[in-house]
Amino acid sequence: MPEQFEITIVYGTNKPLTVTETATIDTVKLRAMDEFAIPRAEASQYILRAKVDGKEVQLDERLTVEQSKLHPHEKVTLAAGTPYGQR
Repeated sequence: MPEQFEITIVYGTNKPLTVTETATIDTVKLRAMDEFAIPRAEASQYILRAKVDGKEVQLDERLTVEQSKLHPHEKVTLAAGTPYGQR
């Protein structure tokens, strides 16, 4: 069974989210959007960002939590993926 742990999703406020090592970043993003009542239809407009090896990076949605090097209690930011006014 994959290890399960909690990360912190940052989007205005902080909310905990339980993830597994084998979950894809795309799945984590959708679950984070659910936590903040953001419609899943808007998923293409959002990204997840986190510090990886000391640098803030956009997480690749095709990778798993483990491949993205996320760890327990890490802060992951849910952010708008496109600047305001663009589609």
